[in-house]
Amino acid sequence: MLPTKTIVQMDALEWLEKNPITETQAIVASIPDSAELPNGAFEPWKAWFSTVTERVFEAASPTTPILFYQSDVRHGGVWVDKGFLVQQAAQKIGVPLLHHRIVCRQPAGTATRGRALYSHLLLFSKTLKLTQKFGYSDVIADGGPPAWIRGIGLYSCDAIVRIICQEAPHVDTLVHLFCGKGLLLEVARKESLAAIGIDLSRKQCKAAERFDLEKFKERKDGPKSEAPVIP
Repeated sequence: MLPTKTIVQMDALEWLEKNPITETQAIVASIPDSAELPNGAFEPWKAWFSTVTERVFEAASPTTPILFYQSDVRHGGVWVDKGFLVQQAAQKIGVPLLHHRIVCRQPAGTATRGRALYSHLLLFSKTLKLTQKFGYSDVIADGGPPAWIRGIGLYSCDAIVRIICQEAPHVDTLVHLFCGKGLLLEVARKESLAAIGIDLSRKQCKAAERFDLEKFKERKDGPKSEAPVIP
């Protein structure tokens, strides 16, 4: 039997206020772009992004693995490096960066005019240290198919869960803020982690509640073969 899954329709800041992250939980956040918010205004979004990021770091226990998966965007012709924004917040709160990976969502060299075709995968913790027993690639060449256009790809989900299980064996639950359709939650459950997903969208929460990992893998736009090895 798979571990439990809990989906909560709630604002992320409100949830963090009521639910401090415990030492047996890992937290993953993929904070939405301004275009995904109701008013879409850039400057309020930028301030909100920083507030959420800081609150995630503040809410975490000392040994909590804290992971951010963020894709850079252009706004008004200006490049917005969300990995940098996350690291700014981490420095402000005093949480060290343990590992930084680049995830290719399309083959290297693919041209784009808007959202970056790569994502930052950043691992932080207040006191947890990498064991040095395992090696990790700096670049994940194929992030895998996502459950929706802005979601985390399947192979990236595998990499996230793997590093949590290997580096923080005391963790038994993965908390995913802005969980979308819930792909990461199901990958975590497959690896014996309980899963908690938080999203403000009722539609996304409903999708996450009924998400079926095996059916997703069988879909025509899902992986056609075994996932690539991601060290």
